[in-house]
Amino acid sequence: MRLLLVFNPEGREELEDEFEQERLHEIDELLVEGRHETITFAGLVTKQNGDQWVVAGISVQITPDSKLPADPVTAGALIMVEGTPTPRDLWKPTG
Repeated sequence: MRLLLVFNPEGREELEDEFEQERLHEIDELLVEGRHETITFAGLVTKQNGDQWVVAGISVQITPDSKLPADPVTAGALIMVEGTPTPRDLWKPTG
C-alpha cells in the first residue's frame, strides 16, 4: 500500500529497493532457520557456473524443472526467482 502512495519516481524506486532489501533479509532468516517455504525475490545475476547461479547474493540451483526465459540469462541480468531453499542453502527455483 505504501508503494501506491508514492508518486515521485525517485521516491518510488527508493521504496522498491527498501522492500527488496527487506525481502532478501527475510530469505537469509529462512536459510538460517532451515525453513522450506516458497518465496519470490528479484535481483541481479552476479555469477553463473553451470547450474549454480548467484542472484542478489543468494546461491540458486538451476534444475531441469526451472522455467527460464527464451533468451539466455547472463551475468548482470535482472531476474525474478521463485523457489524454496534446499538443505545445502541453495535456492531451487520452482517457477
